[in-house]
Amino acid sequence: MHRNLSKVGLMVLLAAGLLAWAAPVHAATAAKKGENQKSTPERLAIAKNKNAAHPKDRVDAIRELGNLTDVGEVRDQRVVDALCDIVKDTKDDLFVRMEAMGSLGNLQFNLFQTDGLARNKYTIPMIGVMKDSREEELLQTKVAQVFARTLPADDLQAKQAIAAMLDIAKDKNQSLMLRVACVDAVCEIGSAEGFEPFGAILGQADLDSLLQERVLRGMAVLLGKLGSADTVKQPPLPTINRIIDLVFANTTPVEIRAVGFVALARMKKSGIIKTLDIQPRLIKIMKESDSAELVVAAVDAIGILDEAGATPALATAYADFFDANNPTRDADVKIRMAIVKTLGDLVNSQASAKTPNAVAIKQTAELFLKIISPDAENNEVESVKDNVIFGLRYFYPKRPEFQSFHQPIAEELILLLRKDRAAKTLPAAVVDTLTTISRFPGGDDLNRWEKWYDKTYPNKKLPKEEPNN
Repeated sequence: MHRNLSKVGLMVLLAAGLLAWAAPVHAATAAKKGENQKSTPERLAIAKNKNAAHPKDRVDAIRELGNLTDVGEVRDQRVVDALCDIVKDTKDDLFVRMEAMGSLGNLQFNLFQTDGLARNKYTIPMIGVMKDSREEELLQTKVAQVFARTLPADDLQAKQAIAAMLDIAKDKNQSLMLRVACVDAVCEIGSAEGFEPFGAILGQADLDSLLQERVLRGMAVLLGKLGSADTVKQPPLPTINRIIDLVFANTTPVEIRAVGFVALARMKKSGIIKTLDIQPRLIKIMKESDSAELVVAAVDAIGILDEAGATPALATAYADFFDANNPTRDADVKIRMAIVKTLGDLVNSQASAKTPNAVAIKQTAELFLKIISPDAENNEVESVKDNVIFGLRYFYPKRPEFQSFHQPIAEELILLLRKDRAAKTLPAAVVDTLTTISRFPGGDDLNRWEKWYDKTYPNKKLPKEEPNN
């Protein structure tokens, strides 16, 4: 008998050995794959089994239920009902209940925005959870967050939820976490019912600074969403005066003052505080404050007020915050960015004004043209220039106050394009603005733009292009 194995025999044995070695690996992989691909009934069984299943396993199963994408399966397996039962069970694990609440929100947001199947089942029971003083604030906060994400402002059940959250937000005996969550939720939903209670909250003594900030931001956001004072109940005059005193007091934290400027500007713009002239105070802060955050907020608020009379102060502030020796200082760049955006917005509003403010339009045009000038001495940062190039589009109207600047704008933009003459494509932002101002489809062809300019403005020749060294 030969002791040496043939090549064929050796290959057979090796193959058998490899298969034997690989079998446990494949089996383990298959088992793991099967474990990760449990069916919906299996996940439901784990989620409901509070007596035997570990909370971590239940949380994982519930999370997977919240990620289901088959509407029919969710309906047929009554997944929403099962999750609601888990949340309502006060004897169940807190973190399992919180996960179930989150999954209910996911299902509503991802699958049922049209018919509201999930929220119609969980809204009323979860209002009860929020009102129950024996419940853990962590769960109640989770409920508020899900309400914020999934409830529409005009739904009857949602109105009950909003009323409950406003009661909690006003209650000084409730935890800060829950009160903030309720304020944020009402704000996110966009309910007009929140405006007056928010004002009442600000009138409370010893109010936490975080809650002050969230309420002020909420008032600003609500007015931004609702758009008009006609849709909200005006807070009493003492409350408005308290807001004004709070926002303009130097002792108030910067973050509260910053959101307060925007809130007051929206109140003024919407007609809630008709008689108060806050723009001079905002301009004073813009000129004198050492806080970049406050200056930016003041500039943003001035933009909301939309009064062209602020243009000279904004132009002066731009110069004040431009240091030619250090133009990239982060705080200054943020302020200049806010200023040029606001100036662009003010020009835009003049386009539809019955009598455009010619002085404001002229001042803005001159500043913008200076900012984008390709002059070698101009070292403004590109991000600010980009915003100015965008803002120049608002000079498009064929009204005399605007048309007189079409030629100098076109000239500066073409000079900018010359800097990229060798490029395969010209800067899109510059071309878009030039097209808007000229109403000429010159595209990426610089020669075509130069010919258009010479034909359109025969008495305003472009500077001769210097030859490249």
